[in-house]
Amino acid sequence: MSCTVLRAVRGQLLVQCLWALLVSLIYILLPRAPPMPALPHSLLGGVLSVLLGFRTNQSYNRFWEGRILWGKVSDLCRSLARTVLAYLDGSVGTYEAVLRHLKAFPITLKQHVRGERDLAELRNTLSWVEINELSTSDNMPLSVCTSLSMTANEVKNDRRQSSAALLWWTIDDH
Repeated sequence: MSCTVLRAVRGQLLVQCLWALLVSLIYILLPRAPPMPALPHSLLGGVLSVLLGFRTNQSYNRFWEGRILWGKVSDLCRSLARTVLAYLDGSVGTYEAVLRHLKAFPITLKQHVRGERDLAELRNTLSWVEINELSTSDNMPLSVCTSLSMTANEVKNDRRQSSAALLWWTIDDH
């Protein structure tokens, strides 16, 4: 069973199959009962179909809202990366630190939303020191944002940065 959906529903599927077998055996072995009117089943089927339609629609709306929010996160990270590359007059280390954290944020957010915690996925993005700092954090996306804010604050306080105010304003605006 390599299918995750089948693995998740196999218990219910087994119970339903056993129930169907029991009903079939009762139908075959016991004498026939008087026929029931079909109207209650028809009415109940209509109500259940409307309910199922509402549930499906709500599920799709949640999925679509998640896609929109994830797109905003991606756009914001790209926008901040462009701003940093365009306006930061600092060292290469500062560039790399900001870009590493901007690259790590969506990864940590994805893991946080899914309830996962895989620091190996950040191996090609963050330094070992930064990964060790994240390993002690309960909320990795928040830790990445905090590190990014501390780096931005260093840029803001650095008097050599001619574009520091613009960079800080752009990051603070988001």
